[in-house]
Amino acid sequence: MSAALGDGMAVSTGIVTHSYFPGAAMSGQGIPFQFLDAEDILVSVIGDEDLLIAGTDFVITGDGRTKAGVIRTLRAFEDDEEILLLRSTAMKQEAVTDPFKPLPAEVMGRELDRRALIEQELGEQLGRALTLPLTDDVTGKIPVPLPDRTWGFVDVPEGGVAETKITFTAGPGQTVFYLGTESELPVKVKRNGAEQIDAAFGVAGPFLTLVNCNEGDIVEATFAERTILPGVSPSKVMGVASHIPSDPATMTLLDMVSLTAHIEQWRGIDLTGVEDCTAQFQKALDEATAAGRTLLIPAGKIRLTAPIDLPDGSVLCGMSGAYQAGSKTAITTLYFDHEGDGLISADPSGSQSVIGIGFLRNQPEPGPGWAPNDHGFDIMVTGDTDFFGDDLLFINSSRGISFSNGGGRHILTNIRGQPFIVGIDLEYSADVTRLSMIHFWDFWSNSVHVYNWMLANATAIWSKRNDNADMFSLFSIFYRHGFRIGNWAGGGAGTTKRLRVFGFGADACGSAVTVDDDANGCTAEFHGLYGHGNDSIVTDGSLIDVNGTNGDLRIYGKTDLSNAHHNAVRLVGTGQSVTINDLSVNGFNLANGGHAALWVDPAAYGLTLRGEKSIAGGLYGAARFAGGGKVRGIWIAYMPTISAGGGSLSTPSASNVQYLIEDNLCRIKGEATPGPGGSGDVRTTLPQPCSATGNRIGIIKTTTGAKSGTIQPLASSSLAVMNLYDGSYPGDAGTIYFDLEYEING
Repeated sequence: MSAALGDGMAVSTGIVTHSYFPGAAMSGQGIPFQFLDAEDILVSVIGDEDLLIAGTDFVITGDGRTKAGVIRTLRAFEDDEEILLLRSTAMKQEAVTDPFKPLPAEVMGRELDRRALIEQELGEQLGRALTLPLTDDVTGKIPVPLPDRTWGFVDVPEGGVAETKITFTAGPGQTVFYLGTESELPVKVKRNGAEQIDAAFGVAGPFLTLVNCNEGDIVEATFAERTILPGVSPSKVMGVASHIPSDPATMTLLDMVSLTAHIEQWRGIDLTGVEDCTAQFQKALDEATAAGRTLLIPAGKIRLTAPIDLPDGSVLCGMSGAYQAGSKTAITTLYFDHEGDGLISADPSGSQSVIGIGFLRNQPEPGPGWAPNDHGFDIMVTGDTDFFGDDLLFINSSRGISFSNGGGRHILTNIRGQPFIVGIDLEYSADVTRLSMIHFWDFWSNSVHVYNWMLANATAIWSKRNDNADMFSLFSIFYRHGFRIGNWAGGGAGTTKRLRVFGFGADACGSAVTVDDDANGCTAEFHGLYGHGNDSIVTDGSLIDVNGTNGDLRIYGKTDLSNAHHNAVRLVGTGQSVTINDLSVNGFNLANGGHAALWVDPAAYGLTLRGEKSIAGGLYGAARFAGGGKVRGIWIAYMPTISAGGGSLSTPSASNVQYLIEDNLCRIKGEATPGPGGSGDVRTTLPQPCSATGNRIGIIKTTTGAKSGTIQPLASSSLAVMNLYDGSYPGDAGTIYFDLEYEING
């Protein structure tokens, strides 16, 4: 790759390192490769891990772009001390572009030069990396990293017990064996044919160092027997490396590569899901926690027939909670073969973490009338404890995870599954609650019989008593309630306060957001909400269904509601307020029950619509508005009463009158036309869309100009009455125009 624009250089050399012996002369040495800045050159003494310091140990001058750079040492070095120069170009962008000005050629040239140098350096690093040959002749073998950064292979019988043996030539540095996560594994080592005794080894954690091993020695190592199933990852087993730092604890990924293999036995625990391993698993967890270690669980399925207690400070880490469709398990699966809670955190003030695990239960096969087995929660957190969950899969749980009795920091991220009764139950989570990347999908079954049950009963997320919860990127499908707000019944009343949800979608649902009857005073915000009713299975849900009392629900951003079997929005709770921004309704009354798009009860404070509004797709002649409550922010059509004051009207009247409620004002505008003919005066009465509390301001007039009527306040049920023509009715009364506003309650 080359660049030669403006003041740039042609990058042609691939050299990125150079070494020399400066000795005591402190003379200058030419740098044979190109570089942009002196700061991009790392200088060290070979064999010493510390870098030399510019300005103290050396100075670099000259133009590196033309290979005219020079290094000069500023102090004397021993004759056998070799200085190494390594180019490490800073990965940054210096050019700042202006969209309305041309980019100078010299600036573009320097940026291209930088990219070319970085690519050369990355290529040099890749050339030093370990590689694994991908050929058919390695089938059924375990790859073993060797000190020369190549791979050896060990034959392992399928499902059998095997020793792992490797032979290699030692490099110039120390030779260190890595014993993996189980540092007690024995290892037998021969050096040049002679078996090494214990005194020949130094132990540092999981590392075993072979002392007095010289470059060129032939080393043969045999690791302990274990049951191995080749070709499947992922439990760390063992490895070996040379060319390493003097302290094994400082080894990096380039110094040591560990192997992976699937094991059928781990700490005496069966990983096939056949044997009951409850006692062994509890013992392993208790021992690891007492030692301050993470319990690393390999791939496989562990059968547990009783709940597991999570001690204070425990950390369970499986290989992954990723779903495996063929076996309907996760890579690491805890199989709860009982009806109680699975993992129980009951410590009054502790902390626990559960990472990279799937949970499996016993459920009946799908069929007509299907219902799940009702069991405890897979994870039950009952104390004032800190809990962190990541990469968890509730495969076929009836109940996923519950926080049921107090405070603490409760954090869940990357949670997936198909819980059948409730996925996440925030019964009482009072301090810090954070949920992110929640995805409840039909992992276990896509049977219509399972869907039928879920659409009648299941709740994805149920928030009861919690304060200041923040949630991000939530999704559910085939749930009766996507997100549900209720009331905590234990120890004292309480509901959800100051909830914030950023991005929630409920697909093929009964209700996207539900506020329960017993929720008193909940406050919540949703930023971006999508709710889509099920296309084929009829449910009794409204997509936003607000009950309860004296709450405040606000929905910002785009609010997209479609395929509502009943109402798109149903607001019936006494004193409840709902505010929706940019509402789009497409499809409602699918159940053919006369359900309006927006149904607001008079007892509610009201529904406020802001921004863009679109309401369409009502089936079977359903109205857009109903219920008699206040709907603010949108013009709503209604009919004034036009009658003959002292005679008759020969034909019905036409009307195009609307009202709009904004804040505490009601505005009415439009026109009405009495029928022609008849006798007597025309009497027009405007019923009040909302009860008036203040003055009426506005006009009512006719096109004929014969006489303009006056607004006459009436009883609370009507806004005004107008008489025209003083008892005469000479044919067509003309059009009556309305434009007035008045103050309303609430």
